[in-house]
Amino acid sequence: MMDLDTLNDYLSGLAILVPAAPVAQAGYVTKEPLPALAPPYGVAEFEEAGSFLLRSQALHVDLHQRWRAAEDEQERSRLEVQLLGAAAADLLIAERLVASLPGLFAVTERVRGPSLASDAPLIHQAIAQPESLLTYAAPARWRGAERAQLLETAHQSLEAIRTQATKACQDAVTEAMAMDFAILVQAVDLLGIEIAAKLRAAALNTAALAVEYVLTASDKIHAVLGTEGERVLKDEALRYLDELRNGDLAGHAMERFLQTEVIYEEGKAWIGGFGGDITALSGTSDRVAALQGSFAGRDKVARTVLKGLAIVKLLPPMQAPPWGPLTVAASYLAVLAYILYSAYDHVDSDRYPFFDRVKGVRGILKTELNPPEPPPAPTVPTVPPSS
Repeated sequence: MMDLDTLNDYLSGLAILVPAAPVAQAGYVTKEPLPALAPPYGVAEFEEAGSFLLRSQALHVDLHQRWRAAEDEQERSRLEVQLLGAAAADLLIAERLVASLPGLFAVTERVRGPSLASDAPLIHQAIAQPESLLTYAAPARWRGAERAQLLETAHQSLEAIRTQATKACQDAVTEAMAMDFAILVQAVDLLGIEIAAKLRAAALNTAALAVEYVLTASDKIHAVLGTEGERVLKDEALRYLDELRNGDLAGHAMERFLQTEVIYEEGKAWIGGFGGDITALSGTSDRVAALQGSFAGRDKVARTVLKGLAIVKLLPPMQAPPWGPLTVAASYLAVLAYILYSAYDHVDSDRYPFFDRVKGVRGILKTELNPPEPPPAPTVPTVPPSS
């Protein structure tokens, strides 16, 4: 169970620093509407941000401990969305702190890009009601056509997850590809704690609190990867970036990683050969369809985190080499890796046991249809060398 005291204490402070309704800064007259801009904090809010940092860190510790201990798939999913939502909240607070420091963040709105302020309702939803982002309304079922329905549902789910993952990764890829690739390579090797210590030492006093919120967000981003396979995850993200850098198409690179077409053909054979109670396949279709919502919720909040990183990376300490760019690069790689592996987990789930959050499309079909194991490959007899 969630520590409600920790969560409620956090939410009470969040309501002050990140109002649930989106906030916009007035005074702009343009032919085209600009994204909502986060207004600067007043004196009282600035002081609240100073004390709220401890609550954000306490929530991170609580969520991460519970996430690691969770044995239930639904509980892990809820906690994961809450961690991502809290990371986005940290980045929005950092954005508004920066806006409160005259002259420190003097860039135009065109350069800054869209603010996180318009995502405040989503951030609150992710933290307070994460389960609402993980649901999916399955289409009406055709009565008496369970086998065809399951095949169609599997196809739709695989296609939807691949498409969503490709679009979400593109947000991270666009930002990461603008960075020096050598920085991205270096960010895979360095420990987050070393980068954080160096960045703190380099930060200006006036920007120190904003930098602390960026680092706290970074901790939450890395937490959703898990520690067991973080190096493998980041290596795969870097390989994906390198493929795109060398001209590969995003859709081709994603399919090569997810292998949804292979999974579909395998599942098609299992469904066609199923000899059990055909009416039992209705529940299987519902479970497969639910994976679309499970991934879409994570995808939605992860993309909000990417949006926040695109803003705070312009904070002067985040631009000062090497530690600022390394912090940003490590965070981008972590979010990209998270999206890639979360997508794979939702379509399969067998290949990487250290990233097993849900039972994916292939996993559900294999469990429910119980196909026969393929025969072992024939062994080729060894011919002894002639004397």
